[in-house]
Amino acid sequence: MLHQKAYFETRDRNPEKDSTRLDTTAEQIAVGSLRFFLIKGDINKDIVFDIEEVLSMEGETGTYVMYTGARIQSIIDQS
Repeated sequence: MLHQKAYFETRDRNPEKDSTRLDTTAEQIAVGSLRFFLIKGDINKDIVFDIEEVLSMEGETGTYVMYTGARIQSIIDQS
């Protein structure tokens, strides 16, 4: 589910990219976001999984951290 949602979101934001690149990017986003979601929580609390929260581009999420890293790299590449 995460991969599929990440794929469609990535495709909507980058319509010029081919499906292979979109698939690879979506897989990286899905796995990275899920890992971040699982490790950011308290180990003594129950996990309430919310797909919208995992892939959110706002707040303390893996997707936002990856996006920030990509923007920083883009700035470095341009300078």
